[in-house]
Amino acid sequence: MVSARCQSEELVLARRKFQEAEATLGPFHPDLTENLEALAKIYESYGESRKAKRCYARILKIWEKVLAPDYGLKCFLADILGIPLSKQPPKILYKPQRLIHLNENLLLGIGENRICFIHPDDPGLCIKIDRPWDEGRYNTRRKRMKRVFMPWLADFSSNREEARFYWKKARRLGEIFYLYAPRCYGIVTTNLGPGLVFERIFNDDGTKSLRLDLHLKRHPEDAEHVLELLKELYQHLTETGLLFYSWSSPNFVVQKRKAGDRIVIIDWKSESRPNMDFPAIHLFRSLAQRKMEEKFLGFLERYLGPIIGPIPMGSDLES
Repeated sequence: MVSARCQSEELVLARRKFQEAEATLGPFHPDLTENLEALAKIYESYGESRKAKRCYARILKIWEKVLAPDYGLKCFLADILGIPLSKQPPKILYKPQRLIHLNENLLLGIGENRICFIHPDDPGLCIKIDRPWDEGRYNTRRKRMKRVFMPWLADFSSNREEARFYWKKARRLGEIFYLYAPRCYGIVTTNLGPGLVFERIFNDDGTKSLRLDLHLKRHPEDAEHVLELLKELYQHLTETGLLFYSWSSPNFVVQKRKAGDRIVIIDWKSESRPNMDFPAIHLFRSLAQRKMEEKFLGFLERYLGPIIGPIPMGSDLES
């Protein structure tokens, strides 16, 4: 009875803290994540998985709402008429406790869909910002209009896409996922709009881990070793049921560690999304797996083939 009473009090306290935070911060403040996650874990400990899932779903809804502007009827009609959409950062739906100022001195890189900056408070972290309308591969006018009729296509917000992955698949996998991935530390508000905070990957000697192609360019003698690391990564993906299609060098870094080197995937926005108009491969798991294997082998041929020659095929991948 004492144990049950303590559990009940713990749950009541967690609910009260969430309700108080929501009343103070508003319904779409990312800081509610901490309260909702604590409440979800209590529900999980009681075996109430449905209520826990609702808490996680609420977190994801908040993140999705915060991370990208709504693409509603007004924007769709503007695209039809060829009227340019505003390139201003998304409207903030909450009062941020702090606005982080990013500038070119903190710039790490500009990708097809996002811009990445060093976190000004911690060089061990980075902040990813979605590029403005019509400045990214997936947020062009044509892509936006197609996605209205084909919602399975890649989201025009890469941050929102990656947030979904981290709050769904990565959360369910737990610590095993982070064997080959950086951690995500939530949302911050910047002068360029809301951003996702991620762990940066460094070698044990404190130097920044290099992109796979740059590492091979500087250390071609490591090619055989890198091949083995990539095989380990591929086996991890198949064992955990992850489907990764974006086999391009900017998405991978080689981390040198005393405990054993590893390849880290630093961009998970397109996991399980081939971004095809008619992705029939998702009807059958075997087809999806084969598609990933084809892309993986093409990746090996492109980056390692010129150095070490023919790449092992088929079942040899896991040997």
